[in-house]
This record gives sequence, structure tokens and C-alpha cells, in this order.
Amino acid sequence: MALTPAELTQTLRGMLERRKSYRDHPWIQRYLKGELSRAQLRLWIEQHYCTVGDVHDIFGPIYAGCPDPEVRIRLLENLWEEETGKVTGSAPHRELMCRLIEALGGSRAELAHVKPLPETVARRSFLRLVARTRPFYEAVAAISVAGEAQFGDMAEAYARVGEERYGLSSEATAFWWVHAKADKEHGGTAFDIVARWAQTETEQQQVIESVRQSLELAWCWFDGFVRATA
Repeated sequence: MALTPAELTQTLRGMLERRKSYRDHPWIQRYLKGELSRAQLRLWIEQHYCTVGDVHDIFGPIYAGCPDPEVRIRLLENLWEEETGKVTGSAPHRELMCRLIEALGGSRAELAHVKPLPETVARRSFLRLVARTRPFYEAVAAISVAGEAQFGDMAEAYARVGEERYGLSSEATAFWWVHAKADKEHGGTAFDIVARWAQTETEQQQVIESVRQSLELAWCWFDGFVRATA
């Protein structure tokens, strides 16, 4: 039996709360306590860059596969902000990541040669596969509900900890400050899109499974940082 839109949203929010790697993973707990070195923190951001630095590869196919003109506009606004930063009055999100990496002792020249960890390859491949092969609303669930929503919820805490415990400037932490606003909005929009379009029991079960897989891969992604720095 199909869930109502409200029931589906509640189910997805419950899944997110139970497996919120951006809040509960031991790596994040170490960061929040100020226990990571700058090199370890840089590894995290570099691998984030490897995962979604080319964000058009993810959101472009979703936009192209969306049949709803209103939803396409919302997806386009998301991509426009990622690529330009003009919605939030900041800078391209790729640029904000570069500035944070530089503040942590890295360089743009070195970033071009950073190798993604196996866990990063797995997560990046999953996101791109879903974006290209699954219905647009299922891709939105896997990417924005399971990813952007939880990152947006934690981004302000990351920024404050970066400044207070790691001595980073507000310019360096702008990457997190911007996402504290942008990803909360994107995540909220994603729940609305998924609840509206995943209507049959089969569609909803596929969405739930893709969100489950995405949440598990995010947890494994952080496991990769622990493994790489052990």
C-alpha cells in the first residue's frame, strides 16, 4: 500500500535521523572536539572536492530528465548556486572548497593531482549512476535528501568549530557558512519533490532503497578517512 506524501516524508526523515553520518560518524565527532589535525581535515575537504567538485555531472542529468517545468526551475536554481554562488552572494562552491583547502595548507596545483580514496570512488560513482539511470525524483532523494539535507543541518556547526577550534578565518569557513543556508533550502525542496512524485508503492520503495544505499555509502565514505589516516 502506498504511503501518503506526509508518511513518505516522515519515513525518509526517520531514515536520515538514524544514519546521519555528517553528525554521528566518529570522524565527525573527532572534528567537533577539535581532535583532527589540519592534514586530516584537508583530506576530508579534498575528498569532498573529488566527490562533488564537478557537480554539473550530478545535477545536469537530473535536470535533463525532469518532466516538470516548475521542478526543473528549482533544480536549475540549485545548480546555478553551486556553479556561481550568486543566489547566496558568495562564490562558486568549487571555489569555496579551494579556499578552505588552501587555508588548511593545500594548494590548487596539488588539488589537481589528489587521488580519490576507494570509498570516494564508490560514493561518487553511485551518485552519478543514480543521476543518469534512475527517475529524477529518486535521484533527488538519493542525492539531496540523503546528502544535502544532512550536510546543511551540520554546516553551521562545522564553520563555528573550524573558527573556534582550528583557527580558520571566516573567509576559509565560507564554504560551510554558505551551505548552512543553501543546503537547508535544497534539502527542504528535495523532500517536497520526492513526496509529490513518488506516488505508487513501487516508486516509494525504490526511493527508500536508494536513500538507504546513499546513507550507507556516506557512512562508508567517512570510514575511508579513518582508514586512510590510521
